[in-house]
Amino acid sequence: MQDIDKCYKILELNRNSSYKEIKQAYRDLVKIWHPDRFTHDQRLQKKAQDKLKEINNAYKTLISFHESEKKQKHETSFDQENNNENYYENKRSYKYKNTFKCSSPRIIFGKFTYFWYFLLIIISILILSIFFFNRVNNSQAIRKKSSQLTLSADAPPSKTDPRIGNPNIILGREYVSHVLDSFIKSTVTNLKAEVTGREVQSGDLDGDGDEDVIANYTIEGVNGGNNWHVQLAAFINDKGTLVFADKIIFEDFKRGVTLKKVENGVILCQSYTWAENDPHCCPSINNPARFILKDLKLLEIK
Repeated sequence: MQDIDKCYKILELNRNSSYKEIKQAYRDLVKIWHPDRFTHDQRLQKKAQDKLKEINNAYKTLISFHESEKKQKHETSFDQENNNENYYENKRSYKYKNTFKCSSPRIIFGKFTYFWYFLLIIISILILSIFFFNRVNNSQAIRKKSSQLTLSADAPPSKTDPRIGNPNIILGREYVSHVLDSFIKSTVTNLKAEVTGREVQSGDLDGDGDEDVIANYTIEGVNGGNNWHVQLAAFINDKGTLVFADKIIFEDFKRGVTLKKVENGVILCQSYTWAENDPHCCPSINNPARFILKDLKLLEIK
């Protein structure tokens, strides 16, 4: 327990701090004590390295502590639910036993129980049908609204919807943002995660003269864990409609990329990897990386 208190003190937090506050405090302290800020003074740089190791160890300890506490609370809650279920099950069993001891009118009423079950099933089916019908109508309305957001080549740019790039068929920024938001939201929902650091660039990726889009973003906390990975996703312009083509996923702690620009159909990025002794936050190996979209597949080129 003293180690946990010490870890909270290192991250300048108290014991009531949430999981999110721990992550934020860790990021702030890493920025403050990053060794690259003290390249002018070797003594301070050595001190910063030691401090950063201490911060990393405290962060890992607190994350593990929070996850174990969360698991313990879940198990305790599960045991309580089982106890409640057993109590009500015994009470229900006692009630049914007494029912058969009652007078004949109650026995006659018991014969109608199947009727009420059947009626409940019918009502449930009707409710589900109405819910499904509304979902279909809402989905059609969303698709209709999305199609209305598609901009034609002849439509002039407006103050509220400026154009990006300058190929034959260009796309509005609001429309591009809408498509990317929908795509990333579906990805995050399936992974139970959150997105940070989105970067978007436009240019002709498939050589048809129309403006296409490439997006670079980070997925954090997959399934509630302490992990992350980077994705690079390409979208082509199909007669004014933005369509997903392909994406590359860069695994956690192996490699990541930062999107720079699109030039002559080539996607220019900055690639970063971790050396053996690099801390979690700070990869030290940086190199340029180039990608192209060929036959609707993202490929890296040398």
